[in-house]
Amino acid sequence: MYKFITNIQMYKKENVDAVIYKELSYQIVGCVFAVYNELGYGFKERYYEDAITKEFKSQNINFKRQLPYKVSYKGETIGTYRFDFLVEDKIIVELKKEIFIQKET
Repeated sequence: MYKFITNIQMYKKENVDAVIYKELSYQIVGCVFAVYNELGYGFKERYYEDAITKEFKSQNINFKRQLPYKVSYKGETIGTYRFDFLVEDKIIVELKKEIFIQKET
């Protein structure tokens, strides 16, 4: 079973210094920035996921990719969700591509 902590819970004023797995979190963010700096913006999520996989491997970070998780509601399974990554069996990483609309100048 995984313990879920949302961004809202993580960034409440009283929790600012309570980053869980701080060193691992910084490693993950470093990998993501390395991929973004190399690829830039605009590709499909799967390409970023492939690149992050290569970056995790190059940094010797253990991970599982597209890990299935049963979603339950009131004790009944209602579906299966897949996490993009589970890193070191501690941190779930979900990639999200944002639609970027540039203002006309």
